[in-house]
Amino acid sequence: MNILEYAKDKLVKINRLCEEKNFYQRVPVGEIWLSNLRTIHRKLIANATDPEKFIQETLAAPTFSWAAYASTTKDSEIVRRNVAWYVNWMKDMGKELSDFPYEMEQSKHACQGTIVKVDNRNVSPEFLRLLAYIITMDQHLILNKPNLQILELGSGYGGMARVLSTYRPDAKFTLIDLPESLFFAYIYLKVHFPEKRIVYVSSEDEISDNVKTADFLLVPSVLAESLEGQRYDIFINTQSLGEMDNKAILFWGNLIQEKLEVESVFLCNRFLNSCEIETNRKNENLCSLFLDNRWTIRYWHFDPPFYHNPYIVTHFPKSLCIIASREPEDADLQKKNYQRSWELFWDVFYEDWVQWGFHLQKRIDLPGRMQNGVYAFEGSMNGTLFKLWESIRLYPTKYNVFLMLYYLKSMSPGFLRKDFIEEHIYYESLFRDENKLNPTAGDMDMANLDAMIDHYYVFAKKRSKSHETFLKLTGKR
Repeated sequence: MNILEYAKDKLVKINRLCEEKNFYQRVPVGEIWLSNLRTIHRKLIANATDPEKFIQETLAAPTFSWAAYASTTKDSEIVRRNVAWYVNWMKDMGKELSDFPYEMEQSKHACQGTIVKVDNRNVSPEFLRLLAYIITMDQHLILNKPNLQILELGSGYGGMARVLSTYRPDAKFTLIDLPESLFFAYIYLKVHFPEKRIVYVSSEDEISDNVKTADFLLVPSVLAESLEGQRYDIFINTQSLGEMDNKAILFWGNLIQEKLEVESVFLCNRFLNSCEIETNRKNENLCSLFLDNRWTIRYWHFDPPFYHNPYIVTHFPKSLCIIASREPEDADLQKKNYQRSWELFWDVFYEDWVQWGFHLQKRIDLPGRMQNGVYAFEGSMNGTLFKLWESIRLYPTKYNVFLMLYYLKSMSPGFLRKDFIEEHIYYESLFRDENKLNPTAGDMDMANLDAMIDHYYVFAKKRSKSHETFLKLTGKR
């Protein structure tokens, strides 16, 4: 049996298992996968006859990432400029291609029109994008251990695993994804690493038999809970959590935070994008908000610099990159979180845009220079956005959540139009759910802020009525 026949047989067994376990009822598939992507997947798989040709067809289609697909342009000038931008970004980070093992280059099976020779090695925009993730992780010392155990959720065709494996050859990988995606990853990795032990599992027994010894353990999402108790140095997810329903995001968050022992996470997912209120995004907005308060944030950047490539920038959503380390259970943890949360809150409280609201008789209007966008935006851990995000993560109260809603107003394209910031929907629901908010100290004088909150309720009611009017006028109702 050749590898394609073997993988197709595995796929049939796994899909049957998904039906038996009603897995997609418990962990819903995101809207983008329910529509075109799974159709594309199944068509490619059904027509696959040759492994190498199959890989080339996969990488030449918008199968896993529009950004990856856009990188397959055959326009040599765009490719050259795209590659040059990444190389210059690397230099700004103090890195050269020569700093990496010579084996780290683009696959010979990639679309040939996208490959450029740099320092005598083959690179492409897609390869350099993956390398940018690795450089970012490396700068924060989460790749510096020998014999790393790496868990990647949403591993797609296996591109990240292949590049990272050439950088850390002694690392072992567990890849979790939907059955169709793992089919691609199995073929891709098998062709590139014929000497490595690649195990494509379709039963719980296969996990227990191979979890410690496989170089690449490919686990379909329906069997992921069978990994309970396993330890991993790094958990990686890039963009796929942002394609999931909130119920699925919470499922995976519970797995890595409660059922596995994960030391560090590298996350890069959509954040603060506009959506239509009536669409699926109202239930797909937790991908950058699900971390609990037992993480120490090492790196946090909204709109990270490696996504600023102007030759592909429109193919990425606005994103948040997070590197965090898991802290052990500590009797003083809640006290530390409480103190740190309020420190961050007060930092923001005394910023001029908040004080402006007090000068306007506690209304929630913003200074003129913030009416059409934040005047001086800082997307790093030094900025207002991080302070509010972190304050809420550590110890949510009605006050820090309100200030986040207030701040997001400056980022919203318009409250009375159909557009809305996705996370605003989450923070709004949190703000109105007293069971999820913590009490505040009785000696805190919050009269000014309470008055602003009262005004916010009035404003929100008016906004809701105006939105209904807008929907009727535009035929949405």
